[in-house]
Amino acid sequence: MIVIIGADGFLGKCVSAKLREMPWKGKPVMPFHDRDAFFDFLPSHYQEVDWIIYCDKREKVEKHTPFRMEYVRQLWSVAASYSVPLVYAFFQPDKDVFTDFQPEFFATWTKKQYRKPPYWYIFRLSEVYGPNDGEVSEEISRVLQWYRVILETGRVELKGKQGCGDDTGVCRDYVYVKDVVRVLYWFMTHQPASDVYDIGSGFARTDMAVVHAIFQALRCESKVESPRNEPESAPFVDSVFLPNLSKLRSIGYKKDFMTVEKGVKSYVQRYLQSGNKYV
Repeated sequence: MIVIIGADGFLGKCVSAKLREMPWKGKPVMPFHDRDAFFDFLPSHYQEVDWIIYCDKREKVEKHTPFRMEYVRQLWSVAASYSVPLVYAFFQPDKDVFTDFQPEFFATWTKKQYRKPPYWYIFRLSEVYGPNDGEVSEEISRVLQWYRVILETGRVELKGKQGCGDDTGVCRDYVYVKDVVRVLYWFMTHQPASDVYDIGSGFARTDMAVVHAIFQALRCESKVESPRNEPESAPFVDSVFLPNLSKLRSIGYKKDFMTVEKGVKSYVQRYLQSGNKYV
């Protein structure tokens, strides 16, 4: 049995769909929407559980509450006690948004523990977009936000300076959710060294590039406004989380990630316009 905590969220739904599609070694998938209820379930069913997967949800910045380090520690500890592999995937907020869950600090804490899960993986995610986005009450991706604006108004207004490689250009790493799910599945089948891993495309892109990709996917002319009276200032690029894929590549994951152009085209044409879901 594969237990997925947070299976009602954007990423959790996609992971559940992937595992059911394969299926992974014929194991059934059991969703948990209430993450605290899992601790009552495990003691009586631990012999049936092959993997514990916890997919966190994206939270709106204005309503942001810290990721609970204590919960992840508790989850890791019970996985260790019952010798069950653990996967935890979470969305890393921008560096100026507080979170009490620091992956590197957590990894240091695990080294001091006597019991450990057979395998444990912490995945730090960047700007994820794709099918099932917007289906639940959590922050939606920038791709979906701009798509809705384009459908409503036919144009997009971008504020601030657009560009990478200078002090004011804001670039983010956009990764298609199917690529994320593929990485998680690869770890379950290959079982490399337990550690904290970043997941992203490996290429930071401007908001302008992403918006143009949406217009192209819609097969219409790009109409992007950048008000001249808007000061040429934006958050420093250092305030945005940019994943480092060197560790992921070093353990043997060689598959390429979709470019923004290909990923956005797939998302817009195969899912948003057709109404399909990643199920």
